[in-house]
Amino acid sequence: MAGAPIGRRSHGKHYWQSNFIKRVFNPIKRKAAQGWATPYTFCHTMATLLLQAGVPVKVVSERLGHEDVMTTLRTYAHVMPNDQGRAADTMQALMRAAKKP
Repeated sequence: MAGAPIGRRSHGKHYWQSNFIKRVFNPIKRKAAQGWATPYTFCHTMATLLLQAGVPVKVVSERLGHEDVMTTLRTYAHVMPNDQGRAADTMQALMRAAKKP
């Protein structure tokens, strides 16, 4: 449905009412009109955005139709550079919580 909201942001506005179209969709649409974008381009963009947003790799892999998660990791590991830091921070928080009486 054209113009339908695709989800809600944390402040309650729909993505379509935000800068999403201007900042993300329109540049892709212009590239597509130039013959630059293909269906693969949109899949790659979706996967990249989902992984950067913290969606689990297994979920993204299933949405892409990959046979296994390793295919997704080989292709998209570069878009998840903060995962090691996030894992270390989470472990540190868990250890601190375990120390408290």
